Amino acid sequence: MNKTVLASIAVAALLAGTSCDNDKGNNMEQTFGVQMLNLVTDMDVNGAENSKIAETTYRIHIDYTDTKMGVAGVDVPVANEEISFSVPDTRYKFDNFAYHMSALTAPTTDGGEIKGFDVRLTQAFNTPPVTAPHGSPAFKTTMAMMAYYTYGHYMVRTFPADAVYTGYTTTTISQEGDAETQKFTTDKPMYRFIIDGSAMTASLFIYNAKFSDAAAAPELNLRIDGLKVRPTNLGYEIAGTDVVPCTMAEGTPYPAYTFATFRMTSTSDDLTAAKVEFSIPTARGTYAASFQGKYLIDTSLLQ
Repeated sequence: MNKTVLASIAVAALLAGTSCDNDKGNNMEQTFGVQMLNLVTDMDVNGAENSKIAETTYRIHIDYTDTKMGVAGVDVPVANEEISFSVPDTRYKFDNFAYHMSALTAPTTDGGEIKGFDVRLTQAFNTPPVTAPHGSPAFKTTMAMMAYYTYGHYMVRTFPADAVYTGYTTTTISQEGDAETQKFTTDKPMYRFIIDGSAMTASLFIYNAKFSDAAAAPELNLRIDGLKVRPTNLGYEIAGTDVVPCTMAEGTPYPAYTFATFRMTSTSDDLTAAKVEFSIPTARGTYAASFQGKYLIDTSLLQ
């Protein structure tokens, strides 16, 4: 989908999302829940062994009149316990189509505290194409929340369980015995990841996949299930080997495009950007693809 169209959709959604639930005197206020995945990292351990990914619903309160926002996190799994905290209403800024609020500390119900709390809320994110084929599930994300805070020596960052990444995919096509390679770059493919935090698996939906500029090369809509999710030193990754995609509409296996390797890694501190690499050996040669992009819309398109 044209990114400008996506931007327009996001703006409409953002304005719709600011309608108030309560009207106290002259104050317009809203309280709502945002379900996000937490990436919890032990900063004292060099490695990902003590990191975990788990889901939490954060309660958000926004007072649009006083430009204040509060956040409550309930039963956030950290180490071997669950913590709950409440960040009182604090002045927010609205820029780059996001609500941004920071607080130094906030108490937890167990007598501890979280530190360095920083949160951004936005609806300026990519969505599946309007013309997505049958077999593409309903999009789950209604608000993206990029939060960061620490609890003791644990760092917590949030990211959505359902996200669509756009950017550029470069495919290198090589054939055995042929010294020359072909390269093809396109911004058409969209990579959607739906993560099951409890099972630590993910499904991948690739919309408008195209790996060659040959006129006969089709645009495909593919689905891959059962990819493994695991924390890493810097973020998280989604990976699989020898995975057979299926067509999105019919669910028919597509062994001609078996992914010998597939890996997605988060590349930004706020977990909004990712790199995707995969290889597909075929009778015509091996397709080695590399993608970099974000699930957030470039807000310069919204100005």
